[in-house]
Amino acid sequence: MKNILIVDDNPQDLYLLQTLLKRHGYGVTAAANGAEALEKARSVRPDMIISDILMPTMDGFALCRAWKGDDRLKDVPFVFYTATYTDAKDEEFALGLGADRFIGKPQDQVVFLGMIEEVFSGHKAGRLAAPSGLQNDEAAYFREYNETLIRKLEDKMVQVEEANRRLKCEAAERKQVEQALRESERKYRVLVANADEAIFIAQDEIVKFPNPKVLEMTGYSTEELAGVPFTNLIHPEDRGTVQERHIDRLRGGNPPETYPFRIMKKTGEEIWAQLAAELIDWEGKPGVLCFLRDITKERNLEAQLLQAQKMEAVGNLAGGIAHDFNNLLTVTIGYCDLALARLGALDPLRRDLEEIRKSSDRCAMLTRQLLAFSRKQILVPKVINLGDVVADMDKMLRRIIGEDIDLVSARGKDLWNVKADPGQIEQVIANLIINSRDAMPRGGKMTIETANVVLDESYAREHRFVSPGSYVMLAVSDTGSGMDGGTLARIFDPFFTTKELGKGTGLGLSTVYGIVKQSGGHINVYSEPGIGTTFKMYFPRVEERVTGISMAGVFPSEKLRGSETILVVEDEDLVRKMVREILGQYGYTVLEARSGGEAVDLCSRHQGTIHLMLTDVVMPGMNGVELSKRLAPVKPEMKVLFMSGYTANAIVHQEILESGIAFLQKPFTMASLARKVREVLGSGAATS
Repeated sequence: MKNILIVDDNPQDLYLLQTLLKRHGYGVTAAANGAEALEKARSVRPDMIISDILMPTMDGFALCRAWKGDDRLKDVPFVFYTATYTDAKDEEFALGLGADRFIGKPQDQVVFLGMIEEVFSGHKAGRLAAPSGLQNDEAAYFREYNETLIRKLEDKMVQVEEANRRLKCEAAERKQVEQALRESERKYRVLVANADEAIFIAQDEIVKFPNPKVLEMTGYSTEELAGVPFTNLIHPEDRGTVQERHIDRLRGGNPPETYPFRIMKKTGEEIWAQLAAELIDWEGKPGVLCFLRDITKERNLEAQLLQAQKMEAVGNLAGGIAHDFNNLLTVTIGYCDLALARLGALDPLRRDLEEIRKSSDRCAMLTRQLLAFSRKQILVPKVINLGDVVADMDKMLRRIIGEDIDLVSARGKDLWNVKADPGQIEQVIANLIINSRDAMPRGGKMTIETANVVLDESYAREHRFVSPGSYVMLAVSDTGSGMDGGTLARIFDPFFTTKELGKGTGLGLSTVYGIVKQSGGHINVYSEPGIGTTFKMYFPRVEERVTGISMAGVFPSEKLRGSETILVVEDEDLVRKMVREILGQYGYTVLEARSGGEAVDLCSRHQGTIHLMLTDVVMPGMNGVELSKRLAPVKPEMKVLFMSGYTANAIVHQEILESGIAFLQKPFTMASLARKVREVLGSGAATS
């Protein structure tokens, strides 16, 4: 077996050549440069050497010259196998140094092996001939070779420097890009972390990469969210819709871009959120990038607006009904009183009339509640202290609630004053106390609280129709059964009640709402099933002093009679006739007119004194106020008493009676009519 020494500084080329020769039956020894090859050859003489040219320490040409100068090695065939040189002079020079063959890379394996066999065969027959004349010009060729090598090295150095320059530029550009990416990522993280919206990725039914707003909105930590299916965060009533749209989006469908739904916080609290979502590819799988905005405040404001609009619409209807109904009740009550006054105590008809009278009173109460709810009643406001009003009602309230309920009054220190109709405020308190009592059939605790409060801009933004400022709060709380969301949404609706049939009209809270609103205040309700309910009412503060309660117009029954002349102007025949009869019973002289025009004609023809005109406010053609102004120059001494079953803008401003105007609310009783007439005319009966 022939042994071949191969020399190459490229490990890969060395390995390939070594493998090829071994596969074809040659023994192979390898060296990485000329010096190592000489050392190995002198130790174990090979049968052939195959060498590269360009190598460190000692290149191929130097090795060949040393090889051929060594007596022990000069007869060993020397073959160059290189890709470094392609010039014909290189081959001539190599052969001139004594090389037996010059083979260029790359070379077909079969051809290469054939060339090796040719070298072995040719060497047996004698050394291959070298080109003539090269031995004499060896020094010149080495100079040329060195110069060529230097040029090539210089070219290589230029290429290396250019490559280094490009690498440096690319590295600088890459560094700038990396810095820009890091800065962009930093800004993105800051933007997401400080966004007002909750931002996260929904994938595999899990909330991933939530920003701080998600944690704030849900009440969960990042770790907790990682173990909670996102569907658990959705209100059960909305869960199906959200899941359906989420799956539709994952499948490439086109669900609504944005829509609202309710979120269940960790605490159990419900909030409304508006979702905007987009399908994305996240880590090789489809996911949904979600943006959630808390719209709870907006929904609450919308609900407040809708409630106000609904109450206004129903109120207008209720007010119109009350107007017509009050005229009818005025007639019914008036004639009942007249009939009862004529019957003896043992008359068999008296009981029947008394029952009619009681029913009429109940009807009158209903109409008053309708007017209160619709904010169409006429208020007579006074400057009052709410703490004093509650204190004055204490005994009466304790009788209403019974002994099994603990009533606690908490009066704020140095309460401010408010301006409201004291009778209406008492009605508000009584209605709320009765409601609280009914919510605690097995007893409990009830609290009436008064306090000074200042409502700021933040509160006003969350409560429509509320202006920032100073208020006095009146709160009624109980530990009763409480109410769910559906009941809370309807508690102020007229005729809505949760009580058994026959135990409530459904107008109590409607009345409370109307009185508070008409008094310039507002009302909030807080309730939870099984825990209790709190009604909080806020009345604007006033700087005026408390108004004393006047005793004017309070007369004993024997002082109600008179002899003055009264002009009754009423377009409703039944009401006019009934009023005429009642006033006649009390000794007055009564003149009648069915309209304003008829009253003007009557006054122009009447020669005597007309002491009082009792006129309806709302009449066709000429209303009561216009009539009074028309007659003022004709009858300057005539006093005026207005009556109506409905708020009339002619005599009120924002449902508050204008100063100096005498008014009688329909329906009225026989006694209340007589007292009001006497009050306007004065305590003493006229003599003319």
